[in-house]
Amino acid sequence: MFNFGCQFLVGVFSLFVLNLKVGLMMTLFLRLIITASLIFRPGILATPGLYILSPTTGQVVQGIVEVKGSIPSHDFSYAELSYSFEGNQNANWFLITRIDQSIQDGLFAFWDTTTITDGAYRLKLAVTQKSGNISEVIVERIQVGNYTHYDAPVLTLEQPGQNIEPESTPTKADNYEPTEPPENPASINQSDIILSTVSGLILTVLIMGILGVYTFFRRLSRK
Repeated sequence: MFNFGCQFLVGVFSLFVLNLKVGLMMTLFLRLIITASLIFRPGILATPGLYILSPTTGQVVQGIVEVKGSIPSHDFSYAELSYSFEGNQNANWFLITRIDQSIQDGLFAFWDTTTITDGAYRLKLAVTQKSGNISEVIVERIQVGNYTHYDAPVLTLEQPGQNIEPESTPTKADNYEPTEPPENPASINQSDIILSTVSGLILTVLIMGILGVYTFFRRLSRK
């Protein structure tokens, strides 16, 4: 009886070690797959030469607004200019126009603000490259004031032959710096990789251990 118990423990331990090795190999393979997907998947990048000149952060706009800036030609496929409500990072983006050619300090589109309510908005210029990468630049806190008075200079599109008196003293605009692209909700950080790796290892060891014990008892029952 004692010998049988020893043989049983040795068999279980041997199966556990074997299953542990198999589990480690599977975990390593899984980590390689995850790492490769993180390296080669399309991402949101910052691109030199990509910016919005006007309107700028904090500026008040009304009527038909000219949106100007630059889009570099390197690896360019197409771009989309969109706007959304300020204050909600998960707000929907509404397309203003699609751009199919690179632009250097030129006009992107005319933004008709008369069709939206007054308030704070964001502008986003998203460039899709031929490689599949996406570059973005976002201008925050653009105040649309068609019916609301704001104590700030107003940017409007001047009609030909029409002289417009400024409603307030213009102030020097801050030097524009492209904002960092928002965090990609589909990205996987290091803690997620570690958690998934440990969870997969534990689950693999448990499953293989149960199968090993089951196989061991079936072999004993046949002797």
